[in-house]
Amino acid sequence: MIKVTGAISKVEWMNPHIWFYVDVKEESGKVTTWGFSGGPPGMLLRRGITKDVLKIGSIVNVEGSRAKDGSNN
Repeated sequence: MIKVTGAISKVEWMNPHIWFYVDVKEESGKVTTWGFSGGPPGMLLRRGITKDVLKIGSIVNVEGSRAKDGSNN
């Protein structure tokens, strides 16, 4: 499991799953971008989650599993 906190820098709201990207600033000042996939847009909309929930610049805390290839996804 990974946990990151940072600012949303990009949102891709399309099938088959949405993706959002978070810029995480490390103690050294270096910024690393992490990509996270979410559910399918239709399912999220049925649950009341719209595009407006993920606003560029919003600070978020994200917890999830890292990509099997070790990338920042």
